[in-house]
Amino acid sequence: MHQNIKRICLITPGHIASNPRLVKEATALDKAGYKVHIIFTQYMNYLINDDFDILKSNPNISFDYLDWTGSCIKSKVIKLLFGLIHKASLILNLNWLSNLILNRNYFWQLKSAKAYKADLYIAHNVGALSVAANAAEKTLSKYAFDAEDFHREENLSSKVLKSLIHVEDLYLPKAIYITASSPLIAQEYQRIYLRQVIPIMNVFPKIEHVVKKRIENQDKSIKLFWFSQKIGVDRGLIEVIEALGIIKNDLFELHLLGLYNKFTKETILSHVTKASLNHNKIYFYKPIPPDLIFDFAQQFDIGMATEIADVYNREICLTNKIFTYIQSGLAVIASNTVAQLNLFNDYPIDGILYQKRNSNSIAIALSTFLDENKLENSKQNNYILGQTTLNWDIEKQKFLFIINNL
Repeated sequence: MHQNIKRICLITPGHIASNPRLVKEATALDKAGYKVHIIFTQYMNYLINDDFDILKSNPNISFDYLDWTGSCIKSKVIKLLFGLIHKASLILNLNWLSNLILNRNYFWQLKSAKAYKADLYIAHNVGALSVAANAAEKTLSKYAFDAEDFHREENLSSKVLKSLIHVEDLYLPKAIYITASSPLIAQEYQRIYLRQVIPIMNVFPKIEHVVKKRIENQDKSIKLFWFSQKIGVDRGLIEVIEALGIIKNDLFELHLLGLYNKFTKETILSHVTKASLNHNKIYFYKPIPPDLIFDFAQQFDIGMATEIADVYNREICLTNKIFTYIQSGLAVIASNTVAQLNLFNDYPIDGILYQKRNSNSIAIALSTFLDENKLENSKQNNYILGQTTLNWDIEKQKFLFIINNL
């Protein structure tokens, strides 16, 4: 443990249950002997229990949270007040209001951060960057930034983009360190700020389980798995459905996990009908607690990493999906974004890349796994890769090395 840095505060504008990078960092720091504090905001009811489950399982970690769900009178008043301030900030669109434009709960989070008096503040998401920087200034301490995405190349409004660039330009040059969730995102920030940015990939802790051999299953169906916080129509899923329609093999099933509404489900099923597929082969699951995702994923065969790169950030990011599939012992079918192509080149991932937005290319990839031996070997190989190389037990050493050598 670093002698001069003992108290570390991690900050996110949202839920910790939807921010596994922050949770992994917090638990790694806690186990390394640091005093850890988390500041976060709750705004989605379905994640509240998941947040508290994470905190209960890490009793040494202290926290401050703001209820912005509007589920009680106090929360409704806070939501209304901060919402009005945020809207006013967007209308005025002045640089000095950028902190509020990016984080409507900026003042509350800053007050909480200053009160904790950390030796180091770590911001997750640009909305937390100004909180960390200004809290560090007031407490004469340090701050750092983790770039989970290349935010300026997302689909942002001109006002939000202007604020984001202003905040990044103001605070990132003075950050004690910057990390990024993929090598390509790290390269982009290095290009802009002419300083080192260290990639820390979205891998997960090793899970001790034996991948059940398919030969032991009476059910010979080939189960495809896709998950996200939300199930969306334009997430590469329509092309997967079209590919299944091209193959027309009843062995394949498609399992989708995430928050969805009636319109999304009906739209997806309309494409299932159009592809002349059986609706009984498409399964929808509501979100589950993040610590259950690996046990849940193990029942499937092929993980679908269907990034469509509709914005440049999606071309260079590496999401939780592909690493979850590997850690869970699934074969992988992934779109050929630059980031995923590089990952396949850098590590012996047993899977297939396909041309993004190309149903025929997906159909060819899926057909390859009709070979039972190929599918079995791919699952076993990826499980071994997750246990030996692509896991947080190894990757966290890079993170702790940064902290210990500040």
